[in-house]
Amino acid sequence: MQASASERRFRRRGVFIRERRRTAAVQRRKSQSSPLRLHKRSPEQSRDRRTSRQKRKEHPTLRRVQGARAVRKSRLPKTLQRLKRSNQQRHDRLTQALSPERKVDDLSLYRGDSSQTRSAVSQLMYSKNSFRAAGNRDAVQWGESDRDLSPLQLTRQINQRFIQSLQLEGIASTPDAHTSYDDIIALGRSYAEGYADIRNGVGADAILLPTSVKLGAVLCAYNEQDCIAATLKQLARLPLDEIAIVVNGSVDRTFELARKSLPEAIVVHFEKPLGHDVGRAIGAKMLQVDAVLFTDCDFMIDAEQLGAYLWSVVSGVDVALNDIRPFLDRFEQQDGISYCKQWVNQELGRPDLAMNSMTAIPHALSSKAIHTIGYEALCVPPRAHALAVLHGLNVQTACAVDVITQNRLRTTNIGIGNPVAQLIIGDHMEALEAVWNWKRDELNAVQSVRADIAWRRNK
Repeated sequence: MQASASERRFRRRGVFIRERRRTAAVQRRKSQSSPLRLHKRSPEQSRDRRTSRQKRKEHPTLRRVQGARAVRKSRLPKTLQRLKRSNQQRHDRLTQALSPERKVDDLSLYRGDSSQTRSAVSQLMYSKNSFRAAGNRDAVQWGESDRDLSPLQLTRQINQRFIQSLQLEGIASTPDAHTSYDDIIALGRSYAEGYADIRNGVGADAILLPTSVKLGAVLCAYNEQDCIAATLKQLARLPLDEIAIVVNGSVDRTFELARKSLPEAIVVHFEKPLGHDVGRAIGAKMLQVDAVLFTDCDFMIDAEQLGAYLWSVVSGVDVALNDIRPFLDRFEQQDGISYCKQWVNQELGRPDLAMNSMTAIPHALSSKAIHTIGYEALCVPPRAHALAVLHGLNVQTACAVDVITQNRLRTTNIGIGNPVAQLIIGDHMEALEAVWNWKRDELNAVQSVRADIAWRRNK
């Protein structure tokens, strides 16, 4: 039977492949048998190889790749020049920031203008070094006259000279909306450390607040002989103009230690216990300052945290509260008092305050806030808080101090339904009464019936 054309082509192709394989095997055996003999390509193979190489060079993809490489190679000098120029500019800025000719007046962060541009790290480092040098200079000039001063008096003097240094450098001593407390503390610490370098460590822990506002503090103490000295030491680190200590109902050495630890303070002693709230109202009425810090001696609070409340008032806040939300974040951590605080703030139209109020210390008030709500209202902190919001005062949180877990446990403030909890809940009832009396017309307005609500929902 005669084979078809396709079968003949297939057979010829098979014979060709077998012959090629056989030839390749023979050549492989020859190369293996004589390793020194070099294999030479035939002229046909060389011609095919040159042809395939030329075709690869002319392939469109290879042309695109070669074109991209040529473009990158042509741009490389420009890229290197741009990087070199950027590095040089960065080096020039750093050199200019650290140069002695650099004026601190150029730092827009610390000036009293409306610029919102934060300074670079190099600028902040220069300003810190500059104020450290200013502290060295003032310690050399005034160090001998400061030797007989008490810690509180020394803090006041250092703070005044720090303000003068700010003015000499062209920096506004009055804070604006863009001046952060952390930056002010950093500059003040640099100045205090520079002062302490000359005075062998004296004044290094002072917290400096550059302001012309008169600052004061009210401290209530009830049998606090173990920690009142440490608390007054922290207050002495602040540039306070007046301090009132209300010792009420103490039967230990609290009164004696209060007078001994801080002779400049006004110490008032009551034989019968008045409670912290009444003591705060009495202490506030005795001070003639523009910003009042309220705290107690249940546990020691660092001066850096206490200064945040005063700085918030200096910056324009009327009531600076302690933010306890981080310590009562979970629902199971909250109690009936927390619910009452949130209820009052909700009724006041300030749900953003959550469970924060003047019930928790520390907090600070401006003289405007105290005169607006009255000294008597301070005896009931939730009511004072409600009146401050109702009068349109600026009420904000300033700092977070853990008074939940660190507060001293007594027989009167532990257990369900303890006397202190009952007192605080009753104070919040007075606050709600003040809200209802203030919003009487609004609360007595005709409320929507359920049919009207359903109709608006479904329309």
